[in-house]
Amino acid sequence: MLETVLRARLSPEDGRDYDAFVAAAPDGGFAQLRDYAELATSDRPFRARYFLAREPGRGGAVVGAALVLRSRLGALPLPFAQIERGPVVGEPARLGEVLVALRRALLRRGVVRLSVMPYWAEPERAPVEAELARLGFRAVDDDAGAHVRSLRMPLVGAEAQVLGGSGRKTLRYELKQAAKAGVVSARARGEETRAFVALSRETMGAQGRAEAAKGEAFGRALARVTARSERLACFVSRDGASGRPLGAVVVARTDRRLTLLLGATSTERRPFSKMSPPLLEAIRWGRGHGVQELDLGGVPREGDTDPKRAAIAAFKLGFSRDTVDLVREHVRWG
Repeated sequence: MLETVLRARLSPEDGRDYDAFVAAAPDGGFAQLRDYAELATSDRPFRARYFLAREPGRGGAVVGAALVLRSRLGALPLPFAQIERGPVVGEPARLGEVLVALRRALLRRGVVRLSVMPYWAEPERAPVEAELARLGFRAVDDDAGAHVRSLRMPLVGAEAQVLGGSGRKTLRYELKQAAKAGVVSARARGEETRAFVALSRETMGAQGRAEAAKGEAFGRALARVTARSERLACFVSRDGASGRPLGAVVVARTDRRLTLLLGATSTERRPFSKMSPPLLEAIRWGRGHGVQELDLGGVPREGDTDPKRAAIAAFKLGFSRDTVDLVREHVRWG
């Protein structure tokens, strides 16, 4: 039987092992990083808990990890929990025993509904979903919910390879236009990331969706996390003359994958995509840390006609057209 812990705070040793396991695992992703927890709980009614499963015996190897978000109503914990893009198991063959141990630990704490979304794509997707069904989990689909299709591209070799290919001519042109206009992009830390929140408000306000903008709680959390983290970062592009923020992205990286989490732009009209310059700077940062792959995040599935999701997808398709279908969100009661 696996040895497990489920805590609000991990010991220094467990914390180091958790971080190393999630960062190195092929199914490790942004939503399972401990640095992500503060963002995830800043503007949503969740409490974060960390789960770690080891082989039995002193110093047993880690075989599973999860950042568990438990729903709450004010200070009252609710019997619902979700694991975004997890749990992380390293090997699909370990998913069953890790999930059994995790469910047992959560049931003891009163959680009766568990949502999971292991971060696997083909060829592991089908066997992972079959294992989830065997364990009593049911797939749930929602175009506006957790995305099951993403875009990925390799980040190896020179920058010309990142921007190469006939499908990226528009992207190369826009980046040249931004450079000619004197746009400057750089990593933002701490209070500098307030520019992202301001752009989010500007973007959502222009769309008549001011309530969807990232607010003060998220802004404070982003400032705290980016001040210390080398896994989660914010990049901002500014007008070279006025210093006005034009675009910003928030990204996270494991050892192998850089993921675009959020983006926001000014409503000011420019002859280029205002999000491309900060994303390119983020790509350079990721490559500097040995990252092998860029994940641009969710894109609409075939038949999805929502215009806002289509517009976001159009920007991402300028970087990559390599879609991957991920394991769907699965839920089990009891």
